[in-house]
Amino acid sequence: MNRSAPVWPLSPDLPALHPGDRVHLVGVGGAGMSGLARALLLLGLKVSGSDRQASALLGRLAEEGIAVTIGQGPHLLPVDCRLVVHTPAVVAEHPELVAARARGIPITKRAPLLGALMDSRQGLAVAGTHGKTTTSAMLACVLEAAGLQPSWFIGAEIPDLGGNAHLGRGPHLVLEADEYDRSFLHGHPQLAIITNLEHDHPDIYPTMNDLRAAFAAFAARVSPKGNILVCASSAEAWDACRDAAAPRLAYHVDGDAAPPPDCRPRWTAHILAAERDGMRFRVEADGEDCGVWQIALPGRHNVANALAVIAAADLLGVDRGHAAAALAGFRGAERRFQQRLHARGVHVIDDYAHHPTEIAATLAAARDRFPGLPLIAVVEPHTYSRVAALADDFRRVLELTDRTIVTPVYPAREAALPGIDAPWLVAGLARAESAPDLPSAGRRALELARQFSGGAVLLFMGAGQIMEASQAAATALLAAADAPSPADPSTATQGSDRRPVTGPLSDLLTAGRTAGLGGDCLGRAAMADHASMRVGGPAGLLLRVRAEADLLGWWVLGHAAGLPVTVLGRGSNVVVRDGGLPGLVLLNRCEAWRLIGHPHTDGAGVVEAESGLTLAALVGALAREGWAGLEMGVGIPGSVGAAVVTNAGAHGWEMADSLISARLADRNGKIQELGPDALALRYRGSVLKDRHDRLVLSAQLRLTLDDSAAILSRIADFAAARRRSQPRLPSMGSVFKNPPGDFAGRLIEAAGLKGYRRGDAEISAQHANFIVNRGGALAADVLSLMDLARSSVVAASGIQLESEIEVMGVDDVPTTP
Repeated sequence: MNRSAPVWPLSPDLPALHPGDRVHLVGVGGAGMSGLARALLLLGLKVSGSDRQASALLGRLAEEGIAVTIGQGPHLLPVDCRLVVHTPAVVAEHPELVAARARGIPITKRAPLLGALMDSRQGLAVAGTHGKTTTSAMLACVLEAAGLQPSWFIGAEIPDLGGNAHLGRGPHLVLEADEYDRSFLHGHPQLAIITNLEHDHPDIYPTMNDLRAAFAAFAARVSPKGNILVCASSAEAWDACRDAAAPRLAYHVDGDAAPPPDCRPRWTAHILAAERDGMRFRVEADGEDCGVWQIALPGRHNVANALAVIAAADLLGVDRGHAAAALAGFRGAERRFQQRLHARGVHVIDDYAHHPTEIAATLAAARDRFPGLPLIAVVEPHTYSRVAALADDFRRVLELTDRTIVTPVYPAREAALPGIDAPWLVAGLARAESAPDLPSAGRRALELARQFSGGAVLLFMGAGQIMEASQAAATALLAAADAPSPADPSTATQGSDRRPVTGPLSDLLTAGRTAGLGGDCLGRAAMADHASMRVGGPAGLLLRVRAEADLLGWWVLGHAAGLPVTVLGRGSNVVVRDGGLPGLVLLNRCEAWRLIGHPHTDGAGVVEAESGLTLAALVGALAREGWAGLEMGVGIPGSVGAAVVTNAGAHGWEMADSLISARLADRNGKIQELGPDALALRYRGSVLKDRHDRLVLSAQLRLTLDDSAAILSRIADFAAARRRSQPRLPSMGSVFKNPPGDFAGRLIEAAGLKGYRRGDAEISAQHANFIVNRGGALAADVLSLMDLARSSVVAASGIQLESEIEVMGVDDVPTTP
């Protein structure tokens, strides 16, 4: 690229940026700044950054090639820097900003850069006091599912999108438009969503009138040819858009606050059920029944977020089938009702809520998801100005729990206000108390949880350092070895066992942590929560790992201890028995991938992908970069590692057609690389099938260059075919292999079993080679139907069906850990 073609559409008062130019970000560890850093790096710029303290996110940025330093000082400003970007939280006297001014280096905040980028694309901005992150992420996922290759900048890590920012090839840019520091007053979106409007950020907006005026200015920036979508239950938001040139359109969840008199919602959601695995609701658009929709997130506020995205998708002309599939599969953003642990009947939940309305919504969602269980909240108030301005609202929501512990105020960018502290906030409250620090708050929460014999929910809420308390509580909960707690009634039908991890497994956990092995410890969690069929009893010890070194370390350590070790990807094509999986179970979330050159012919390439990455995610990411060859596997729900083991296939393609080699580890950690011949790949199998002494670490796969739009069109066709032929209810995929010259589904249907049930397990009425879970199925029900299908097909046709899925675990809940 020559010097006349900048890679970012900067505003006139900022320098043009060309590949190789250096950009330095002060406060790079923030959610928004880290996304910008990643985007700049993708454009071929050199990116460096500094932050006050180390974090896991900074570690990931460093691994991705961003030069990260901890601390601050003029010496951290690179000599070749062309532009400095800083967060609003950084003061003007920050030494790196002072040094930049002295050297004449242009300085800007993040918002002007994103505003300029939005004006070069079709900007889709999501604003509001609450719900911006989730709504933005949902919208980006829907556009991705529709093959539109959007760009997005979101204020949190989004597992379904693989990060918090991306520059796609399509015309759409989804932006979480933050009102703090008036950041959203840059750029001119074509479509804006305003989720709600409540007084917040009193350090920037002393009065509600100040905040309302800022939202009015935001609405005025929307293109007159565009649209503004407003949640009808927020009269303040509706009123703020009154004078905007763009048309106001409304959406509404039935049962929320009534719309203003002059507001007629075009989209309405009617909630049908709050279920253990999410919310189910019916949608109407302009009086038309749009059917029943499902999301996996709890709470009616998330129904409102989803409805905003459904309305936006309609305005953008996105097929509702794509929207429904994306929303049903959306797993949420990091720290938005994120379950860290479920052990001994206690659920440990992390949530970003730090405004009274957000706290109330999170508590309501917890009541829906865990009916009957007591709620114990640990709340970290965020900024002195917010606590002082909204003290009465805070006091009201702190009493909505069975017990609340309030930690010291997290100051963020502010100096302390005299008299504004946790003891002052909880004074006179019957259900709330204060704690002197985060560790003692976590210990007190556990102490209260143990008082409830039937289990409890621990909610850690805040936007500061509250995660330290939730992590400590989870660790302490697992380490406890006192008398067992009764089973959690919400999962007792799955054969769950909520006793503590003790004995050899506890020793293993201690040894692994001492050795520095990472991973999220989920304890004796029910495998039903981690298998696509949604059945299965507890793990002996469940660990979720994201780094290959941790995966390999736990694998070797478990085998060295003489324990059963099971590695699962996405839990598809398996049935875990109701007694669960004894021993160590590793949820493989190692998801890195990289292109490693073109070793074959022109137009050919190779990707190396870690084994925990889903095949669908890899296919989508490669398609956006113009790489083809794997798109037939887009509908396969499992991971790359599982696809190697089972030689997974679809639409006339199978893994053997693309696999160059796979890296494997034996029980002792010895690594070898095997090609397709050595792996003996065959129809839905390999030498690795049904063996647990080899671990797939990564695979190298062949690719070919192609037009990105053409690849995405094929992906959309394959996805549409899958939706037409396969059921949407939880399943484990195809149950039986197709016998030579015939189809397992046809044989089962001919035997008269289509739609046949055992308990809540059903041979699908849509496709007879699928068994679906209608809500409360047991593994025993599923296995009974499999036996029935085999015997019935043999009796009807003489053909013996061979299972395509793997049955794991034991039938009875173990009597000892």
